[in-house]
Amino acid sequence: SRRHSTRDPMVSAALSWLRPARPSATAAVMLFSPLLLLLLARRVNAIRAGGPQQRAKLLQSRLSTAACTEVAAAKNTIAGSKEGAANGCALGAASELPAGGAFPKASSSVPRIPCSTTFETKIAALHTHGVDGLLVITDFDLTLTRGGSLQCHDILGKSAHVPQRVRDGFAPLLDFSKPFPPPLNGVGWWERAHELLVSHGAPRREQLAAMVAEAEVHPRPGAVRMLKTLDELQVPTLVVSAGCADLIETWLERHGGLHPTTRVSSNRLLWDEEGNLKQVHPEQPITSFTKHMTRELNADFFESHSHRRALLVIGDSCSDLKVISHTSLPKLRSTRSTLTAASQAVQFWLSDELSPFSSKRPAFLGQAPRRFLRR
Repeated sequence: SRRHSTRDPMVSAALSWLRPARPSATAAVMLFSPLLLLLLARRVNAIRAGGPQQRAKLLQSRLSTAACTEVAAAKNTIAGSKEGAANGCALGAASELPAGGAFPKASSSVPRIPCSTTFETKIAALHTHGVDGLLVITDFDLTLTRGGSLQCHDILGKSAHVPQRVRDGFAPLLDFSKPFPPPLNGVGWWERAHELLVSHGAPRREQLAAMVAEAEVHPRPGAVRMLKTLDELQVPTLVVSAGCADLIETWLERHGGLHPTTRVSSNRLLWDEEGNLKQVHPEQPITSFTKHMTRELNADFFESHSHRRALLVIGDSCSDLKVISHTSLPKLRSTRSTLTAASQAVQFWLSDELSPFSSKRPAFLGQAPRRFLRR
């Protein structure tokens, strides 16, 4: 206001540039504003045209250092890069455990995560419990398998061994280029997929081995060795997946990863006496949204190993943490809400549907930690 301009010389100087007495400054602003907006628009278009990799690189440079690990993992998952996703999530040091039962000390060659204090606390807890107190739960698709591999339902819906009618029915389910209609959101997707398989009695029992052998599903480097080492050390390992238990067991056996200490918890195919598919168990399918049912579906597994108090969870998604929702084990992990908010924020910024200047704002952004949304 004019009243304050007489009291504060800086305010007075600023107001003087906005008065008509300085037409040159006003003209300069009006002249260069369209140019600046044009350059900004070209920059945004270049970022969007660069794909998920370039947008992830830009976002990673703007997030805090503590979030860089989640950004890299989310980038590999969203971009679907075979090489990137193959190195995007570490399977841990379990494959290096010595037979003596002690956890190895971290060497200088092992990559370090930014949250070193939290990480060291977890490693110390594993040292305290030892191998005899360890329990391992791992995801399958894109965790034990390399990034870019087909997932279980890809095999069931695309294999040449299933009837063409099944493949035609699966085509819209495997088209992730557009949103699914409400009936197929969430668990409905799995229910529709299993309904298609049962209605056509496919796949037949004898076709399963050939389907797995011909599918482009490759083990993540070190995954098979890790399972073998865990078996040698008698560490129980539970493979929890939203895919298909029969496919997973066939794949593990084919690659030498199915051991007496390895158990698979997933949707299981049930055939009749003639080898035709008649049912998928359980009736309420195991999905990425219902992994919290792991404790209920595997009560005997957890009860028989109740003396083991250190739990190592391995996965490529924050939703894989749901497997410990109803366990009584100490939560030796990072805060789930922080990890989930970071992952969702990253996926929001990398989305092809939304730009940083979009008016759409998902509800989760209001709950995300400030350090992930500062920019």
